[in-house]
Amino acid sequence: MTKTISVFDIGNVVICDACGVDYSTSDAVGGFLFASKAICPRCAPRFEKDAVKYGEQHFITKRAGDKTFREFVLELRDGNNTVTITSSDNVEDIIKELF
Repeated sequence: MTKTISVFDIGNVVICDACGVDYSTSDAVGGFLFASKAICPRCAPRFEKDAVKYGEQHFITKRAGDKTFREFVLELRDGNNTVTITSSDNVEDIIKELF
C-alpha cells in the first residue's frame, strides 16, 4: 500500500472552481463562496439560481461584494496558497481522506 501526499504552492493563481477560468490577473468584480468552492462572477448567477431552486442558499457563505474575484479568493486563503493532493493505491485510504 502506497500513500503519497504532495503540497504545491500555487501563489496568487486564482481559478474558478466551477468553470476553471483563470482570474489571476482579472479585474472582474463579484462571485461568492459556495460551500468550499470559489464561484466566479460569470458562474455566480447560475449557481445562485440553482441554489434557490434546490433550497441550498445556506451554502453561499461569503460574497465578494465590490471586491474583484481575485482579491476575494486571496483574502479567503488568508496567505495559505497551498494545495494538498493525496494519492494512494488503496481506494479505502482515499475514501478516508475525503470523509
